[in-house]
Amino acid sequence: MRVEARFLRSRVSRRVFGLFVLAAIVPILAVAILSFGEINRILLDQTSQYLHETSKSYGLTIYERLAVIESRLGELSYLITAKNTNAIRNVIGNEHFSGIALLSNDRTSMISGEVEEPPPLTEDAMKHLRLGKIIVQDRISASGIVHVYAYRMMDEANEKSGLLVARINPEFLWGNPQDFPYAVSQSVFSHDSGLVQATSELPVKIVGAILYDSKSRTRGQLEWKTGDEAMIGRYWSLFLHARFFNDGWIVMSSQPKHLALSPVSGFIKIFPPVLLLSILLVLYLSLSYVRRSLVPLEKLIQRTREIANRNFDNPISIKTGDEFEELADSLNAMARRLGLQFHTLSTLAEMDRVILTSSDTDPVVGIVLNQIEKIVPCAFVGIAVFETDAPEIARNHIKVVGEANEVKVDRIQISNENRRELMRCSKGLMVDFCETGRGYTQALVDMGAMVCYALPVVRKNQLYGILTLGFESAPTLSSDYIRQAHEIADRLAVAMASVEKEEELYRQAHFDPLTGLANRQLFKDRLSQELVHARREGNKVGLLFVDLDRFKQVNDSVGHSAGDTLLKLAADRLRRCIRETDTVARLGGDEFTVILNNISAPRDANVIADQINKVFAKPFNVGGMDHYVSASIGITIYPDDGMTAEALLRNADTAMYRAKDAGRATRQFFTEEMNVAAVRRTRFESDLRHVVDRNELKMYYQPQIETRSGSVAGVEALIRWQPENGSIIKPSVFIPIAEETGMIGKIGRWALEESCKQFAEWRASGLSLQTISVNVSARQITGSGFVEMVRHIIESTGMEPESLELEITESVLVDDRDNSARTLNELKELGVR
Repeated sequence: MRVEARFLRSRVSRRVFGLFVLAAIVPILAVAILSFGEINRILLDQTSQYLHETSKSYGLTIYERLAVIESRLGELSYLITAKNTNAIRNVIGNEHFSGIALLSNDRTSMISGEVEEPPPLTEDAMKHLRLGKIIVQDRISASGIVHVYAYRMMDEANEKSGLLVARINPEFLWGNPQDFPYAVSQSVFSHDSGLVQATSELPVKIVGAILYDSKSRTRGQLEWKTGDEAMIGRYWSLFLHARFFNDGWIVMSSQPKHLALSPVSGFIKIFPPVLLLSILLVLYLSLSYVRRSLVPLEKLIQRTREIANRNFDNPISIKTGDEFEELADSLNAMARRLGLQFHTLSTLAEMDRVILTSSDTDPVVGIVLNQIEKIVPCAFVGIAVFETDAPEIARNHIKVVGEANEVKVDRIQISNENRRELMRCSKGLMVDFCETGRGYTQALVDMGAMVCYALPVVRKNQLYGILTLGFESAPTLSSDYIRQAHEIADRLAVAMASVEKEEELYRQAHFDPLTGLANRQLFKDRLSQELVHARREGNKVGLLFVDLDRFKQVNDSVGHSAGDTLLKLAADRLRRCIRETDTVARLGGDEFTVILNNISAPRDANVIADQINKVFAKPFNVGGMDHYVSASIGITIYPDDGMTAEALLRNADTAMYRAKDAGRATRQFFTEEMNVAAVRRTRFESDLRHVVDRNELKMYYQPQIETRSGSVAGVEALIRWQPENGSIIKPSVFIPIAEETGMIGKIGRWALEESCKQFAEWRASGLSLQTISVNVSARQITGSGFVEMVRHIIESTGMEPESLELEITESVLVDDRDNSARTLNELKELGVR
């Protein structure tokens, strides 16, 4: 058969076959292995229990026979005392003894057989005999054979009556091996003699193992090998001390292991045929399944390859009544849809390529106008694109489908009612030629369309345009055509939203979102361009750095929202002061810059700066209140004050700070002296940041004299800065700079900690100082964590809080009254004055 011949060439067939085989064989093997193991365990448990019962039964039998020996020896001692010869002869002649002797007055008299002279008996043994009991001992003879002896006193009331010694007949004591259970060996062990009796040979190590193991347990199990045969044995301890003054014997029953597992052999014989039968059945079932499934599968594979080669015709026919038939029908339906969508996908891919490479919507619109006839069977097409700045105006691109005529572009007006209508009809709107009032359909009607189908180009609830398809007669649009038209409209929306997003990103990257002015990045770009032009044309460029005076007070008094409003008003005033070709930018906060291109002399920049000062002299009305915010302006001129944008901006900033120092609300041109002073201040600030780490701060203490007594009541701590190889710098010079740069916290902490530490040392040395006064900056009082810092310093130096006086200026209470009052109250609760 053809299918069988190709059986191994199909990966699916090999996989199915393998799974069938595994599904059949693995469970059988698993069940067999688990069953085999469980049966082995059960059989071994049963054998172990059986051997335990056998060893116990054999031990009890030995015990009963020793009891018979005890009875016979008592009877024999009585008959010997009574000198009843015939009765003695009857007792001696039975099977219980193989030798009997009488020991008296250090003389041994053999009554029957031969008996070895016993070893001396201990006092405990004699006490046992005086009770009328017998003693049983196992002893190894000179020939290496273990014999069992029984001793009894002739008259327990008279030790001199003699001792009756009997060697027990082993056949009587141990029994006949023929009477033992089948294939069961019996062994008896003694801690004195080792192996006493065994019906089969035992390895020496097993004897030792049993003797060692029985010291801690009365019963147990052992396994060993005798030659190549595995054995299993169970032992049981026979206690003899109480009755026979013997340490006891260990009785073991053993059996070959293979006899215990003999029932498994039948299972082993039947399992291979069952496994073989299962494999044959699996082969038959897998072959039948493959024969049923492979032919439809091959047809499906072939049809899939044709679809991959863009052959969407030639449907396949499979009549199997199962999932293969359903899959064939689904594949045929998919091929039909793929054929319809292929051109749509190609068009969308081309649109995506243009979207990624172009920042304009016209190329994307052109692709749709040229490819729409392959996607939807229409006669006319129009695409209206709304203007970003004027949403009621749209550029309408219209074209006759199938003709090589150029695209006609008109500007049309879309009413708000038309926009709302399109947003409500997101699935599309059918418009008859007689319906008027829609500018986006009227152009197609004028070209000959009888019916128009309009689709809104929408993305994230925003209308970007309209895709309109015109038909010469009433169309019958299938769901596939409508879906493809929607995909084109969606992709147009992506393109238009992408262009809008790029424009928005450009605005965000180059313009200040609050004022709409150029931001720092755009300012630098335009300043660099202006410098290039000025360098090429030999012109001058002016740069104004504008900073608002007292703007922080507006934010603090009426809030940041009002401050933002004031910044917008300030930006508008700046725009009105300059030419259209100039640039106003906001660098951040309340800092603005103005680029004045193509000026003839520095006085031109001075005129603009003067105009800015005049317009900023007028109040700003924000929230019904007038706020007076002036402007400090620094002015630099290219190329006089710098050749690069960075140099001009830096120098204009320096000039602006000089204008603030000059009284604000004024302008200042940059000079070289300003640059020198700025460099000197920068170096001063840099050195100030390391004064604590370099130990350059010094504390001086001015005594405070009690006028009446003339004694020193306290001291005032005065801080000085003494740089290396430099003169002493007063606090009035470096403290304001430390406050501006934020270093006052670190310096103030050092001064307070050093003063408290010195005061504590003076008090410890015996100086009767009452207080120490330390100056505190306003920035420290209003800062967070000041009270905790004071508490920590007091605790770490061991200083009394009431001895510390903190001196503050009145400005602390004026600038931040609520926060300062709260801090002073906390210091008062701490005990500080």
